[in-house]
Amino acid sequence: MMLSSLSVFTSSSLPVFTPLLASTGGTEGEAYAKILAAAISLVTIIVFIFAQVFGEIATRFSLPAVLGELVVGLILGVVRK
Repeated sequence: MMLSSLSVFTSSSLPVFTPLLASTGGTEGEAYAKILAAAISLVTIIVFIFAQVFGEIATRFSLPAVLGELVVGLILGVVRK
């Protein structure tokens, strides 16, 4: 399923995979790569901040911090879909 989101099928009898990132050329590809890097960085920072906050909340309730981090992972995973 993940493979289909990263590639395109052609109309031949055997499926041929063409990576979408390689299909953009020139300055369009560079702009796309910058936007992709910024998006990944932003998501990583958001996940880290929420994990720290929920870990702190869990320790205030005398629970392990990793429990709060797992909870935030479940929450963000459901919200993303």
